Amino acid sequence: IPAAMTGLLVAAVVVALLASGGGDDGGQADVTIPAANLTVNPSFERDKQGWDFFESRIARETASDAPDGENVARVTLTGAPGEYSIDDFPETVSSSREGRFYTASAWVKATDANDGEPICISLREGLDDDGREDPFTAASVRMSADEYREVRVTHRATASDETIGVHVFRAGGGVSEGEAFLVDAITLAERPGTDPGGPAPECDA
Repeated sequence: IPAAMTGLLVAAVVVALLASGGGDDGGQADVTIPAANLTVNPSFERDKQGWDFFESRIARETASDAPDGENVARVTLTGAPGEYSIDDFPETVSSSREGRFYTASAWVKATDANDGEPICISLREGLDDDGREDPFTAASVRMSADEYREVRVTHRATASDETIGVHVFRAGGGVSEGEAFLVDAITLAERPGTDPGGPAPECDA
């Protein structure tokens, strides 16, 4: 078989395994979200497709220190000072499984204006019935203007057949007009985990 054809066959097998959850429904596979649900361009190498925003604008730019590839996204506040975010759209998880654990991570970097300030990541579960607030779990990390730092969160689904989306956001009284953060390699996977904590205090939004 020619080398090019061999490469295509290997790629097809990898896609099939991702789409089927690796053939293991016991929760041991690293990624069991169907390949069709995985967020487009988590490292912004081609464009910004698959990402939405709140009170902000997204600009794709080249960065020599990008954690993955050569490009990152700059998320800049455009509304009144307060929360602003980048999030997957449509939600990466289109049909949750009750009791399963979902983990999201992103690599973030501060600008000079918010060096040392917290950045949050959350997984929010879409429950539209009986008017309840959507369950979510959040975590935070202090950003650095000198390097990218990873922020990671794990959420245990409270229901089946609901959506779960990932949000990377700045919140709280320290947000100033026109500020921005850099973000790269946003991922969301279903995997074994332990009971997560509640929302981080600075991310209670």
